[in-house]
Amino acid sequence: MNNTSTFINLTPHAVVVNGVEIPPAEGREPARLSMDTTQICQLDGVPITYTSIGAIEGLPAPQPNVFLIVSTVVRLATVDRPDVLSPGRLLRDDAGRVVGCGSLDCSQSAVSRLRQD
Repeated sequence: MNNTSTFINLTPHAVVVNGVEIPPAEGREPARLSMDTTQICQLDGVPITYTSIGAIEGLPAPQPNVFLIVSTVVRLATVDRPDVLSPGRLLRDDAGRVVGCGSLDCSQSAVSRLRQD
């Protein structure tokens, strides 16, 4: 990857990668998946549901050298978008709380592109 890449955080919170904070993009709604949940039954009083995944909302069109940071579930739904990344290996403090991530994960479609850049 070259040094002129831009990261746009489309999550509702800051993403910290190896101590570097990437704030949420100002004036943009977070990228999300529409979902439809249906209750199937109850087992011993516990509701059992099925959730189907719908369209991705709030994901702009690809741009050269621009990478979009989204939730893992959104990235997994965008397997054909090599510009979409999500927090990778989580970093935790001594109490086990997540304090950031050690990398950004990409989809399989991005691997060859990123290795070439």
